[in-house]
Amino acid sequence: MRRWVLLIVVVLAVLLGLLVGMLNGQLVTLDVLLTTMQASLGLVVMIAFVTGLLLGVLSLWILRVLPLQFRVKRLQREAQQSSRLPATGSSGAESINTKSTNRLSG
Repeated sequence: MRRWVLLIVVVLAVLLGLLVGMLNGQLVTLDVLLTTMQASLGLVVMIAFVTGLLLGVLSLWILRVLPLQFRVKRLQREAQQSSRLPATGSSGAESINTKSTNRLSG
């Protein structure tokens, strides 16, 4: 199901790109740094759209996904270290039960 939705979105995006390209065939001049280029207006619009999309995805990944990946790795390390701790006997179990009781009551 998910693949079909993705396929439909991609096909619609390609069709939209072709439509924009066909409807905006006028040549425009772009001054980019030290060079000048000519391209169709539709191509320029699509390149600007794709560039904005890629910058948005990159910023989302840097600001949200990457910190969450670091947090998951840190929590996995902590969980692995806590599972390596030796059993402390009955006093350790009482300590754990007291902590969980305190969390539930407070």
